[in-house]
Amino acid sequence: MKRILSNKYMIVLFLAPALVIFTTFIIYPLIPTVINSLYYYDITQREGFAGFANYADTLRDPAFWLSVKNTAKVVLTQVLIAGPLSLLFALVVDRKSAKVKRFFKIASFIPSVLNVVVISLMWKMILQPDWGLLDVFLKAVGLERLIRIWLVDTSTAMWAIIVAFLWQYIGFNMILFYSGIKAIPQQYLEAARIEGANTFQEWIYVTIPLIRETIKFVLILSTAGTLATFAHVEILTEGGPGDITRTVVYQLYHRGFLQGDFGKANAIAIFYAVFGTLLFILINNFIARKRVEYV
Repeated sequence: MKRILSNKYMIVLFLAPALVIFTTFIIYPLIPTVINSLYYYDITQREGFAGFANYADTLRDPAFWLSVKNTAKVVLTQVLIAGPLSLLFALVVDRKSAKVKRFFKIASFIPSVLNVVVISLMWKMILQPDWGLLDVFLKAVGLERLIRIWLVDTSTAMWAIIVAFLWQYIGFNMILFYSGIKAIPQQYLEAARIEGANTFQEWIYVTIPLIRETIKFVLILSTAGTLATFAHVEILTEGGPGDITRTVVYQLYHRGFLQGDFGKANAIAIFYAVFGTLLFILINNFIARKRVEYV
């Protein structure tokens, strides 16, 4: 019995630092957010107790649901297109010579370390009508019919933001995947080759299963980044035209800092926190549920 109690105390002792950090930086900041979401606001002044009215009004707001839809577009594009592309690039680069590897690792990593403002302004110039690089290219190859006012056209504005955002970080994810691939013991790959596996079979049956933990890590990291998409929206379109390109974080900013309705802004923040938590639980439960150990 004493041994069981001793083990429990040891578990609590070792968990204490993580629990203190989690409580300080996650739980504690949520408390005033929850409280503020229950009040009406006029700019920064509380006007009265609202109860759950701010939550109900937010759920009835078409702009909020449009921001959810836009955020979902970014997340799904990252998970279904950009993530697999990053993994494919990492697998291909791993097969190249040392000089080629060095070039692609540096070239792909540079965008992720550049300031987001620089990246956004660069894409804004690329997508400018008439003199932007994209329009100039389309004219040069005789595809003028494809030209749009990319950041104003309601059918292309959000996708332009998504492309700019994912372009900046697709190389960063590739480096993470590449690091996971290089951590695989070579004897597993050599055994697969001896058994006659071709490159594709080696990737499917050996490499990818052995980097499931890396895949989960990259998925969580990139999902957290895409959920927080804000700066690209602010610089490229300012949420426009109208409210067509707002993400959830931008809608929170717009509602709180531009309209002065901090009650609804805090309600959006709570929805955002709950949705993000549920998404990460889903990823954690369905991706790499069993830890891979090299033996």
